[in-house]
Amino acid sequence: MNADDVKKIIDAYQKKLDRFGNDNDLLEIGNGLDEKSIKAYLDFAIQNDIQPDVVLRAILESIPEEKRNLTISTIKCSLQNIIKWKFSSPEKGDLFSTVLRKLIPQICAPKMISKMMDVIWEQAKKINPEKENYELIEEKLISIIPALFNKLYNENVKITSGEEEKSSKDICQEFINKIFDDQPPLSLLPYLADLFSEIPMKEADLERMIDHINSQSYFSDLPDIALKIFQPLRQSKKLTPKCMKSILNAAIRIDRDSRASTRDTQTMEGKLIKNISLVASTSRPVLDSVTSILCSKTELNSHFTPFAVSLSLYLSRMRTKIYDSLYSNFEQQLKDEQMRTVSRYLRHVYNLFNEELHEIPIESVIIETVQLTHHSLESNIRFLIEFAFNLVDKAPQYDSSLKRLPSKIRESSSQFVTPAYRQVEIGVKILDQCTKVFPVECPEIFRQIVQRLLLKMPNCVSLIRCLNSPDNPHLAAEFLVDIIEQMQHIDLNTLEQVMRVAIPKIIDDQALVDRVVMSSRKSFCNRSESSKLNGLACMFYLIQPRAEQTFTQAFITNHITNNRLESVCNEDLQFEIFSLIQRGFFQSPQVQADTSMFIPLLLQQNISLADNACNMFDQLISDVYKKDQEFPLDISKNLPYLLQSIADTLFILPDNVADQENWQNLTEIFNEITEKVSKVELVVYTEEMKVLGKPEERDIICAVLAVLFNYSIRTNVTTALELFNTYDRLNHKIAESERLRKDKEMRSNYSFKFSLNIELLKTMYKLLKGDNTDITKHYGIQLYVLERTKEVINDVPVLRLEYRMNRLKLALDLGEMTIDAMDKIEWLDAPSGMKNAQCLTEILTDNFKKLFSFVFETYDRKTVESFLEKSKLLTPGKGIKSAQRNIFSNVKMFLEKNQTKCADNFCKILENLSFFDVNDPKLFESITKLMSKLIVRNTTQSFHIIRLARCFCPGARLDWLKMASDSIVERLLDEEGQTSAPLHEIIQCVSGLTGEVNWGLGTWISKVNSINSEKTYKIIDEFATFMTDLSGIGIKLMEVDYTRLQMKYYEEMLKFLRDYVKVINKFIKKVEELKVTEDEEFVELLKISTGKFGEMAGQFTFKSQPKSDPDKSAKQNEFDAKFAPQLIFEIEKMIVNTRKLIDKKLIEDISDDFCRLKNADVKIRRPSKKKQKKVEEEENEEQNKTEDENRTEDENKTEDENKTEDEQNTESHTEDDKNKTEDDEKGDEDEEDDIQHGQKSRQDDDDSEDEDSIVD
Repeated sequence: MNADDVKKIIDAYQKKLDRFGNDNDLLEIGNGLDEKSIKAYLDFAIQNDIQPDVVLRAILESIPEEKRNLTISTIKCSLQNIIKWKFSSPEKGDLFSTVLRKLIPQICAPKMISKMMDVIWEQAKKINPEKENYELIEEKLISIIPALFNKLYNENVKITSGEEEKSSKDICQEFINKIFDDQPPLSLLPYLADLFSEIPMKEADLERMIDHINSQSYFSDLPDIALKIFQPLRQSKKLTPKCMKSILNAAIRIDRDSRASTRDTQTMEGKLIKNISLVASTSRPVLDSVTSILCSKTELNSHFTPFAVSLSLYLSRMRTKIYDSLYSNFEQQLKDEQMRTVSRYLRHVYNLFNEELHEIPIESVIIETVQLTHHSLESNIRFLIEFAFNLVDKAPQYDSSLKRLPSKIRESSSQFVTPAYRQVEIGVKILDQCTKVFPVECPEIFRQIVQRLLLKMPNCVSLIRCLNSPDNPHLAAEFLVDIIEQMQHIDLNTLEQVMRVAIPKIIDDQALVDRVVMSSRKSFCNRSESSKLNGLACMFYLIQPRAEQTFTQAFITNHITNNRLESVCNEDLQFEIFSLIQRGFFQSPQVQADTSMFIPLLLQQNISLADNACNMFDQLISDVYKKDQEFPLDISKNLPYLLQSIADTLFILPDNVADQENWQNLTEIFNEITEKVSKVELVVYTEEMKVLGKPEERDIICAVLAVLFNYSIRTNVTTALELFNTYDRLNHKIAESERLRKDKEMRSNYSFKFSLNIELLKTMYKLLKGDNTDITKHYGIQLYVLERTKEVINDVPVLRLEYRMNRLKLALDLGEMTIDAMDKIEWLDAPSGMKNAQCLTEILTDNFKKLFSFVFETYDRKTVESFLEKSKLLTPGKGIKSAQRNIFSNVKMFLEKNQTKCADNFCKILENLSFFDVNDPKLFESITKLMSKLIVRNTTQSFHIIRLARCFCPGARLDWLKMASDSIVERLLDEEGQTSAPLHEIIQCVSGLTGEVNWGLGTWISKVNSINSEKTYKIIDEFATFMTDLSGIGIKLMEVDYTRLQMKYYEEMLKFLRDYVKVINKFIKKVEELKVTEDEEFVELLKISTGKFGEMAGQFTFKSQPKSDPDKSAKQNEFDAKFAPQLIFEIEKMIVNTRKLIDKKLIEDISDDFCRLKNADVKIRRPSKKKQKKVEEEENEEQNKTEDENRTEDENKTEDENKTEDEQNTESHTEDDKNKTEDDEKGDEDEEDDIQHGQKSRQDDDDSEDEDSIVD
């Protein structure tokens, strides 16, 4: 075979087509053909790229009638050439396969077509995935089948196969069944989707194909499937949502399980997102389906993988509803993580089903989402930036239901921070990543940050970290200076954050430095106090030696250095600014306080300013020191701050500076002033100066005495005692005068803020542990020391300026100091004559609790352990468990001493430590033993220990709670009284556990079922067993006679019963949706709930009616009018829902055990829609639902109303939409079921009576 032979057959074929020659030339060539020559023709044409498609056409046209068997040989040979794929280009191969697609149906009989389809399918299955161009080969082979299939399907003839005769349509159906029975390779799925878009298919076959997609285990084919499969689904639109869900869950499962995010994976993710968007933009059913799935809380395996987040952002340009749902699901995820943190039971369930419930940490998702955007979806960047800013703007102001986190904390590495804090941190992290990966977006991001800072938008201070971009230092510096120039529009905390970031960036740009200097002077000279404070702080940062790293950098790296670099300003400018700072002593008290704080800090870091400071102090002290007066100082608002600044400065000076003559003279003058003030008698203040009638002057003198006492306690104890005695007696006189006069005009607005001085506190505690009884036995001094400690501890979370760099060391020292003082100092009781005097030990333990809360919420576990070890509460090397036991020992000690407040403080510390999830059975046993003793005594202290038992109980164990409720009920049956602290705490405990179960039921059961349906029974068993125990406890608590207790017990119990039955109804609804059958634990729960529990709950309101107290009865009736109908309605709903499960054969028939609501009047029926809506709104307010969620629900409702009936059938409604209409729909069904099953009619004979009235 040579080129001439191939050209000869091509020329003969062309002549026939052009009709210039006759058919004899082509027939002559055909007569000489055999299988070997045909193969030679095709192989040579393909290998030498000589029009192989034309050669194939010529061969098929040249074969004479008597050699029709060669046609089959030619087709087989052609298929083999496609499989070998020796074509010079994909286009040549496509032309070659197109010839087969067109000619085979024309030249083959139906029976032969059937055989050819089988042959092609078998050949396609055998393609080795490692073979080069295997995807092209599969595509070209599969592409031949539709033409054959349609030809055979449309022939409608009978074909004999062996002894059996079948119709052509039956053979086509068998071929489709064969495809699915053979479990085709996943790589063929995209081409099957293309195949099925061209051939007629039944709905069942389409559904089988979708189920096969659900088993997809890699990304490579999903984009093509998504692009091609929705075309055949137009035959059955209701399969579109199922198909979309399969594709999305397959992609999310891969994204979640395989954490190695490679470039290829990111490429495929981006391609899949674009293809889904393309199909959705051309098909309304597809868009509706993907919108419904993304807005649901249960349809997807996870809403937080890089793929899911990117898809939601990409499609949000089509439907804003998707964007709102993404934000809502984000909040849900944060809340879910917090609930697992604070609930031992939910942690227990989560650990049992960790494989199904596991989620990628949100922080990791965000980083990978930015990378995916950068690699494959650059158009998503604007939506991602907008989402980040929304996270920061919409986060609450760090309100914490778990802890009271100070609003000014901006750095935390604790795992127990609030969801609001995490939300802000994640938003900042997104923006920070975007500035690094997308430098071109930096100007827009920086511009929006500046706008938010100037408008003082919520949480805007956290955004300043994004301006610390190392990739765009000059651009960031320009924006930072723009903020500084408008410092009169921002608060002091924001300015300090800006200055910390700005100083390192502007140091090499003198023009920017000059702009900052000019702005600071201008602001300091402004009339408003806030501007003066901002200007003062700005000047401080300009002249102090800058730190090598910012506080945030030190916090993140957990490595703090005290290295200092040169100041931004030169020496002359430093002296000029320092002279301007001293004017702060003549401004408002707040400016004076900042000035007195700045000067010692400046001298500590920049000693070259010492001479200027000494001259300034000499001049200022000489103006106020009057030696000839009995009280040797001129009284003014700036006096206490001036004295405090001098006192602090004298103690921080190095010895070589302090020994200089000018400083020695200042020290002598200050000592002389201290000595003279200590000799002033109380009568001078009260009689001669008459300070009791001058509130402002009085408070200034008290502040002066306190400052001088703080100074002299370290230099001359005798003088210090004289000063304090005068200070103490003067305060008593003031308090006595205020009690007698009760005159608001005698209250002063002057407030003095002491400087933060940990060394002073150490000196004071050392003296309290010493041998000087004048100090150790002085109640006033002990109280004063604790008050100063309390002020310092309150300031630790919100420290300003460079104090923050040593914040952790300060917290560790304070913790050590406080616990040491608790053990080694004998704290005195208040003198008998003092009213409303505080217990000093209570103040001390309260201080330690606040300090621990700060450390716990700000630092990681390792730092918390270091804090407890430094405080001597943790045994070195034994971990958190030893600290828990030591703290519990202190709790028992305080309870034995009847110091309830102290025990409460340490109980709260112990509750926090329980979140570390350290199992200690011995500690739990000790807690339950102590709880039993306190319950038997019916003491108020028992509720602290019940709370501890809940925190430390292992997993799902409720035996301790049963024991406690039994003891409480027996005790109340034997005794009479109107209060019971243990009972109130038990009701609060079961209410809290109900809320935890409600949370888990909301999403976890559906999620486990969607990922691994085999474990659905197991998780239902877990919740049902726990709720059965709760039902037993509820039955026991209903045995209490609430008529003789305060009304709050009855109210809390009734609310618990209502909420608990609601949760049972929610549980029943979940089981009905999932069609779970004959679960023994769940049936047992329903038997108890619809039996004894339901009966007692229905009678609870009537049984607890107070008869002997008319006033209490009137109040209780008013309360019952709102909540009792809700409880009865929920019980009836529970019975009706249970009967539905029986009718659907999901559970056995337990209707014989249903309770009868005897005293619940038959007129109590389902509330009207108007009142039901009002109740729902009130519950929404109680649950603190955000405005965004409400707006999302409204948009969902509006869109659903605008849809046509056909479109509504294609859309699967979201969980929220179902819940919104559930009560109305089920209420009507309930009434029908009542009639059907012969239940007592709730219809009143009097039609004019209100539906919702209740007759007692």
